[in-house]
Amino acid sequence: MASQAIDTHSTNLPAQLYEVAVATQNAELAFNSDPANTSNPLFTARNNVGIDADFEAKTVSITATLPMVTTIAPSGQIVLTVSDYF
Repeated sequence: MASQAIDTHSTNLPAQLYEVAVATQNAELAFNSDPANTSNPLFTARNNVGIDADFEAKTVSITATLPMVTTIAPSGQIVLTVSDYF
């Protein structure tokens, strides 16, 4: 299963970040609940995105651990690209 891009509906970048984090968590939940995956003895659950809400402080903390690929551009610049982990 490859993840898919989403359309966000928020009007600012912080809210879009939250939307993307929630969508990624939902994709992980769907992946982790799929019988085609859970019946595989080599299955590893995905839990790479965390969202913590602090209702007293009125803040949201988002953490993500994502695989990356590094390449070197013709200019010699190091390029980091996040790869899909589904």
